[in-house]
Amino acid sequence: GGDGWIRSWTLSGQPLQAWAVGVNKPIIQKSLTLLNPNTLASVGEDGVLRVWTNQGQQLNQWRVSLTPAYFVAASASGKTLLTLSEDNVIRIWTITGLLQHELSGHERFVNSVEFNPAAQLLVSSDRSGRVFLWDFEPRNLSWATLQASVWYIGFSPDGADLASAGKDGSIKIWRPPGQLSQELQGSQRGINALAF
Repeated sequence: GGDGWIRSWTLSGQPLQAWAVGVNKPIIQKSLTLLNPNTLASVGEDGVLRVWTNQGQQLNQWRVSLTPAYFVAASASGKTLLTLSEDNVIRIWTITGLLQHELSGHERFVNSVEFNPAAQLLVSSDRSGRVFLWDFEPRNLSWATLQASVWYIGFSPDGADLASAGKDGSIKIWRPPGQLSQELQGSQRGINALAF
């Protein structure tokens, strides 16, 4: 959290656990993700990823960036992690901290990333309205969505289509590689999340 603590609750809102990150000085954590029911990962302003038990015991840590990290996510299997940091590089890690891929190409802040259902591809979007489709090799494909800023990008459950949404309130459905198949006007105020 914003005070350097990680807290968990029951679904009814009762506190379960709380622990501080940092010994003498709180380290603000920007994002966390569950790897499995007993393990989670967090990233923070110090550019470090930490792996924890759900009881607050730190299992591992490694530096993911020299700049602050603001997002961590796990593949569906919980065995692959991705991190975003203020240097606009997407990094893919093993659960033990081995760097597998560094995906660079975004020139603006990365807003959204998502693995496809099989965790073979990754899609990302940024504030410039560009979408990148990665196969964990150097950038395969990118295209301009003609949306002011893409706040959300995600795969359909079968992985065949992508949806982008953002600042201009439009939702666009894409068939990779970058073929627009449908456009909807969703909101005048912008859209920052959606689900198929």
